[in-house]
Amino acid sequence: MGRWVFAFLILVLMGAQVAPAQEIEYVGSTFWSLANDVEVAGPYAYCAYANGLLILEISNPDSPIYVSKEFCPGEGRKIFISGNYAYLADRQAGLQIIDISDVQNPQTVGQYQAPWRVNDVFIRGGYAYIIGDYISRGLQIIDVSSPANPVFVGGDTIPDYGRTSAISLSGDYAYVGMYSPSHLHVFDVSNPAQPSLVGGLNIPGGSGSSINGLAIRDEYLFATSNEGLYVIDISDPDSLEQVGRNRQDALKDIRIEGNYAYMTGNHDIFVYDLSDPLRPTRLDFLGHPSWSTVQGLDVAGGSAYITYEMGVMVIDVSNPDSLELRGSYKPPSFTHANIDLAVSSGFAYIPRGYSLHIANILNPADPAFADSLEMPDQMSRIFISGTYAYLIGSFGNLWMVDISVPGAPSLVGNYMCQAATLNSIFVSGSYAYLSTGLGLEIVDIREPANAILVGQYWRLGDICVAGNYAYMTVTGQSYEFHVIDVSNPANPTLAGSLDLEGSGARTPLVAGNYVIVRRSPGINSIDVSNPMSPRIAGACSTRVNSHSTDMSVSDNFAYMSNLGPSGMEGGIDIFDISDPENITLAARPAVTGYVYNIHIHNDYSYLSTECSMLIMTTLRTGIEDGPPMPSAFSLSQNYPNPFNAATTIRFSLARRGPVRLEVYNLLGQKVAGLVRCDLQAGEHNVAWDAGGLSSGVYLARLAAMGESETIKMVVLK
Repeated sequence: MGRWVFAFLILVLMGAQVAPAQEIEYVGSTFWSLANDVEVAGPYAYCAYANGLLILEISNPDSPIYVSKEFCPGEGRKIFISGNYAYLADRQAGLQIIDISDVQNPQTVGQYQAPWRVNDVFIRGGYAYIIGDYISRGLQIIDVSSPANPVFVGGDTIPDYGRTSAISLSGDYAYVGMYSPSHLHVFDVSNPAQPSLVGGLNIPGGSGSSINGLAIRDEYLFATSNEGLYVIDISDPDSLEQVGRNRQDALKDIRIEGNYAYMTGNHDIFVYDLSDPLRPTRLDFLGHPSWSTVQGLDVAGGSAYITYEMGVMVIDVSNPDSLELRGSYKPPSFTHANIDLAVSSGFAYIPRGYSLHIANILNPADPAFADSLEMPDQMSRIFISGTYAYLIGSFGNLWMVDISVPGAPSLVGNYMCQAATLNSIFVSGSYAYLSTGLGLEIVDIREPANAILVGQYWRLGDICVAGNYAYMTVTGQSYEFHVIDVSNPANPTLAGSLDLEGSGARTPLVAGNYVIVRRSPGINSIDVSNPMSPRIAGACSTRVNSHSTDMSVSDNFAYMSNLGPSGMEGGIDIFDISDPENITLAARPAVTGYVYNIHIHNDYSYLSTECSMLIMTTLRTGIEDGPPMPSAFSLSQNYPNPFNAATTIRFSLARRGPVRLEVYNLLGQKVAGLVRCDLQAGEHNVAWDAGGLSSGVYLARLAAMGESETIKMVVLK
């Protein structure tokens, strides 16, 4: 998979000072969402996802199979396949050109950064015709005869205010539709170096009308709109004329096959008869409210492929009078928007609706779905401590999950808060500190199956704990910072406090003698070296039009996630807190989609975003090539051996697949299950604690992809 360095690190907004640029690089991602477009070529469907290109094998349309993906740094909106290349309209990252000659390993080979966000692309005769919005919106023509070196050839602007939405070409003319106002523009592109706007047509409709898709057949252009289908005579491109219309449905994308037009709606696919192009007639439609945000489509071999929020669906259109659902591709356990995540021992744990999902991140460059645990409640937040995950459910429920065996989580306990709402959690030692709708509850969790309330503090706010003190950002009519003595958890007492002027303060995190607090906008550092008298030590403001959502502190940096100032433009603000009295903004990587949560672990930053679980480097590291992949399956002798309580088991996998690593005694009884999930090819280390077992000989058995190996291990106590 190609790796794109994020080039948006030194944008200076609202006067924020950014330190000398340091590169934050993409590493890997999984749980992709927001499929926006699809184009079929041969036995493959090429899908434009918000995070880039995803390829499906569709030899059997009833069961599309994932093949590969290529991350792109913008927001993938439209795709065009030509020869061995996929051309991706990647919004703020411009036009991405991806070599798909090896579908197992697509590679981005070229990029053209337009002066505006690229919304659509059309390829013909060695040229890419791209349209965009806002700055210098209009049409640009790019020479892509050398895909690795796309070169601007010519362009022209559009006088209308608004965003371009769709483009199609016929003969010497390019037809460009607008989101709003709903207007169709015509460009003469006979000379690519000097395209010129030659005409247009206003499409009638209300203030919310827009042109969403364009398709040309013979001398007619068919334009979809949220107010129906328009038929436009383009026999004279200088003088367009609307000659037909059907206002029956709100429509988005369009493809024409023979006498039939296939179009997507908000939750549907429609088929129209065009045998009389002046009177398009709907024949059938298929849809369901759960098909949320249906967007693009393509038609091939009697099937229509449509993209929607959750993936790709295949519709049988061999009989246009009776559409039927054939198959679908949906990422494992997918739901839209990852609200939270936590990382521990090579796995990322993600609460998603009524499930806890687990991603294998032992190879951060290729994270993969590992397992899931159905939960009796709808999960929202998670905190991991030791071998347990603590999850916030609805109605004040705290759920405790044993994650000691990677890939095999088990629900072991539940605690019902005194209040009906549970907002956040922090675990330290034997206690969970719960921020509820009534205040702070301190819960003894030494026995997760029997968690017990031991103390309360009647203030509302987020909390973190270090040593004998808890630090709380208190919310109410005014914002305060409290230092709480929790040396006796049954009787938490106020040690010191501080008034925080301005807007809300959240997510306190300890960094040495300072507590870093997320503000709106920006962060504060609070000196707590004297718990009785905390003081504001430093501050740094950031973008004022975004909403910060979470923060993580690692070494000398604080990473703050944002929902972004507009649309899909999320991001991270990274602060240098090496001198807490003088905090500076160190970097600002752009990230596609809202960023809900960020977690820093082992030199990587893990982001739960609107589009995926995204893995990036931190400021401390760059991308390094990993060790060579092994050529064979093997299980190495554990070390140390013999051992007293703990040892490490090492094994190698030649390829990715399901793996089981289990420990047995000499009677053949299983005493431990260490791994039960899919793992990537490569070297793996698993720790085993035999503290609860007696001295003796034990057998570790590794089984994967039809092969198995066993080693002897000796416990001496």
